[in-house]
Amino acid sequence: MFCRPSVWVILVALTILGLAGLGFLFAPGGPTFAEARLELGGALVSGVVLSGAFLAAERRLEAEDRNLEDRTAERQHDIEERTAERQHELEKRTVERQTRDRYQLALALESDLTDRALSKLNLAGLQLPYRDLSKSRLSGANLTGANLTGANLTGAKLDVAYLTKATLVGAILKGADLAFADLSGANLVTADLTLADLTGATLTGADLSLADLTGAKWNPQWAPTWPEGCEPPENAWDSGECE
Repeated sequence: MFCRPSVWVILVALTILGLAGLGFLFAPGGPTFAEARLELGGALVSGVVLSGAFLAAERRLEAEDRNLEDRTAERQHDIEERTAERQHELEKRTVERQTRDRYQLALALESDLTDRALSKLNLAGLQLPYRDLSKSRLSGANLTGANLTGANLTGAKLDVAYLTKATLVGAILKGADLAFADLSGANLVTADLTLADLTGATLTGADLSLADLTGAKWNPQWAPTWPEGCEPPENAWDSGECE
């Protein structure tokens, strides 16, 4: 790697050259005194100009070095921050996966899941097809992406629950409380939603093909958000079917 010489080294070298020049000027047979004085004055001016130029260049290079060091330190700090954030996110996902796996194992070993207190638990991605969860309390639970195909959720409390993209094909939700639940993108094909409370429920993007909404009801002040193209049933007691 090329190393820049110090400005003082350059000045010393110029001084030595100047002294050598003086010796040449005053050597026998050299120029007259007047000519020597003129030559010496010119050399001194040139030396001052060169010295100033070298000094300015040295200071500029030092400033560039400091800027480079600052940028390098900032870049290193950014890398460390991003690494810490990724590590934190990885640890968070690992904990969530381990928690979900524990719930999956615990619930899979349970023969009776009726009337269970499961409110506000993180059950995202849980596999509970065809299980009997009737009258279970799942208020505020995270069931995002859960597989509840054919599950019996009769009379279950699912208010304010997150059921985004959950699979509820053929699930029995008769009389279930789904007030303000998020069912966006959920698959509710052939699901039984008779007498279910859909007050303020979000059904945007949900598939309600052949779902039974007989007697489904909701508070008129907070009508559910229906998927596009779905004609909802009459509120409270009229039967309806969205295909």
